[in-house]
Amino acid sequence: MGKSDRIPLFKRNPDRARYRQEYREELHRQARALHLPGALVGLVAWLGFALDTDHRLHPEFPGLIYFRLLLSAISLLMLIVILIDALSRSTNLRGKGLGWLLFQYAYVLGATAFFTGRIADDPNYVSGLQIVIMLMIFMPIPRVLMAVMYTVSIMLFIGAVFMYRPDLSTGSAQYSMQNLGIAYLLGFVLAFVFDTVRFNVFNNHRKVVEKSAEVQQQMERVRTLKNQQDGDYFLTSILIKPLIMNEAPPSTSVSVDFYLNQKKKFAFKHHNSEIGGDYLYAGPITLARREYMACINGDAMGKSIQGAGGALVLGTVFRSIISRTRTSSAYQNKFPEKWLKDCFAELQSVFVTFDGSMLISIVVGLVDVQTGMLYYINAEHPWPVLYRDGQAQFLGADTLHRKIGISGLDSKLHIRTFRMRPDDVVILGSDGRDDIALGETESGQRIINENETLFLQRVQDGRGELNAIVNAILNSGSLTDDLSMMRIAFREDAAPASAPLTADPQAVERAMATARSDIDGGIRMLEAELQRAPEDATLLRQLAEMLAQAHRPEEAARICERYITLQPEDGAFLEVTARMWKRAFIQDRKIDCLEKAADFGERCRLRNRDLVSNLINLSDVYRLLKNKARARKILAEVLEFNPDHPRARKLADLLN
Repeated sequence: MGKSDRIPLFKRNPDRARYRQEYREELHRQARALHLPGALVGLVAWLGFALDTDHRLHPEFPGLIYFRLLLSAISLLMLIVILIDALSRSTNLRGKGLGWLLFQYAYVLGATAFFTGRIADDPNYVSGLQIVIMLMIFMPIPRVLMAVMYTVSIMLFIGAVFMYRPDLSTGSAQYSMQNLGIAYLLGFVLAFVFDTVRFNVFNNHRKVVEKSAEVQQQMERVRTLKNQQDGDYFLTSILIKPLIMNEAPPSTSVSVDFYLNQKKKFAFKHHNSEIGGDYLYAGPITLARREYMACINGDAMGKSIQGAGGALVLGTVFRSIISRTRTSSAYQNKFPEKWLKDCFAELQSVFVTFDGSMLISIVVGLVDVQTGMLYYINAEHPWPVLYRDGQAQFLGADTLHRKIGISGLDSKLHIRTFRMRPDDVVILGSDGRDDIALGETESGQRIINENETLFLQRVQDGRGELNAIVNAILNSGSLTDDLSMMRIAFREDAAPASAPLTADPQAVERAMATARSDIDGGIRMLEAELQRAPEDATLLRQLAEMLAQAHRPEEAARICERYITLQPEDGAFLEVTARMWKRAFIQDRKIDCLEKAADFGERCRLRNRDLVSNLINLSDVYRLLKNKARARKILAEVLEFNPDHPRARKLADLLN
C-alpha cells in the first residue's frame, strides 16, 4: 500500500509541526478547564471503596488507604491553588494547564496500576484500572506523553505482579487480564486517534478563525473603501449641487421648473444624498440687446462617480460661459445662434480632451423672453416634447448631433428653432424617462421599455406638470436610471396679449400705387403708416422690399432686422437681411455693414445648411472681408453636392 493509500487518520499532517506551539497552547487551555472538575472528582472519588471495602477484602493491604488519601490531598491542593489564582489576579500557580493535569492523572494511573498489580487476581480492582485507562483517553494530553504514561503504568503493573505474586491461574483472573490487555491496546490506539481528531478539530478551528479574520479584514477593507467612496460621492455631490440651479426669475414670461432624481443614493456620516450624471440649469442672459432664458439638460455617460464627474465638468464649463456672457460685451453682442454655436464648440473642445472616456448628451437652448422663440441644439439627447392644448409631440425629431466628447464630430452644426405660443410647455428630459422597468418575464428578467413615444402619453397624463408626469411614469413601472426633466412654459396663465396694431390696408394700397411712379413717395407713405403700426411684420417686409428697389440697402437692412425681431422663426429672411447689408457695403464701403452681413449669413447657415444661395452669398462676404480661408470652406459645402453650380464656380475662380 502506497503512501497515498494510507488511512487519512494516520497520514502525517505537516500542520502538526508548523503549529506545534499553537496546538500545545490549545491543550493547555483545555487542561486548565479540567482543573476544577478534576480536583472535585479526585477529592471524593473512590473514598467509600477505599475505606469501607478494601480493608475487609484485603486486610493485609492497608497501603491502598494511604494512596487514596494522598489523591484527596493532591486534589485539595489543586482547589486551594485555583482559589488563590481566582482571588489574586497577580498569581498564576496553576501554570499554563497541562502541568497540574499531568501530575494528577499520572499519579492516579501509576498508583492504580501498581496497587492493581498487587491484587491482579481480584477482577474488581482490575476493572477499576480499566476505567482509569479509558478515562485517560479523553484527557487533553499529547499522544507521546500518553504513550509514555501507559507504558510506565504497564511496567508498574507488571512489577507489582512479580513482586506480590497474585494468583492469576484462575479463569476469572485470566479473563480480567485479557480485558486489561484489550483496554491498554484500545488506550494506545484511541489515544492516538483522539489526539489526531483533537488536532484536526483544533486545526480546522484555526483555519476557520484565520478565514474569519481574513474575511473580517476584507470586510474592514471594504468598509474603509466604502467610506472613502461615500466620501468621494459626498464631496462630488457638494461640488455639483451649486452648479445645478434654476435662476429663472419668477416675474418673466418664461417660467422654468426642474425635476431631478439621481439613481445612486448614499449615506456619509449624517448626510443622506444622491449622485449621478444628470445636469440641469436655467438662467437669464442678454444677447444682442434682447433678454433670453438659457437652459441646458445634460446626461453624462457612466454610473455614479463617473457620470457625476461628467456632470461636474459640464456644469463648470456651462456656468463659466453664463458668467462670461453676463459680464462681457463681446458675448452680449452675439446673436442667439452664434452664442449656441460657440457654447457647443467650447463644450466639445473640453470633453474631447478626455479621449472618449467622458461623453455627454445635452439639449442646450435659448428662449426669447419676449417672443417665445426657442433656439436649441440636441446632441444625442432625448427629443424635447411640446405640450400644447392637451397634446404632446416631439420637437426636432429629424435632427440629432452625436454626443459631446466624440472626436472627429462633423462640424455641420444645426440649430433648431421653434416659436412658442402662450401656454405652450416644452419639456426636456434625460433617457431615464424612457428606461422604465415595466415588469419581469417568467424567468425573472426585467422588461425595459423600448417605446420612446410612451413618454408622450405620460406627459399627457400629467397635463404637462412635472410631478404629475413623474407619478404617471412610476405608475407604469420603476426607474432604472437617473431621471432629470426641465419644464419650460411661455406666458402660462397670462392674460391674452392685445393684438398689435396693423396697417390700414387701403393706406398700404395707396402707397404701393404711388411707388410705381414715385418710389420715394411710396416709401414715405409706408413709413408714415409704420409710425402708426410699428409691429406690423407684413408692413415691415413691404417697406424693406421698397427700400431695396429704391437702392437704399442700409435702410432696407435695418427694416429687415426689425422684421426678424418680430418674426424670428423666418429663417429664410436672414439671407435677405445679409444681402441687404452686403449691398450697403458695396454702396458705401462701410466695413461694419459687411460684418453684419456675415453675422446674418452665419445665422441663416446655422439654421439651414443646405440653402445654397445663402452659402454662396456668405462665402462672397468673407471674400470681401479678406478672409479667404473661411470663404473657401463655406464654398466647399456648395461644391460638395453641386460642383457645377455656375455662381459657385465663378466665386471659386475669384478665390484662387
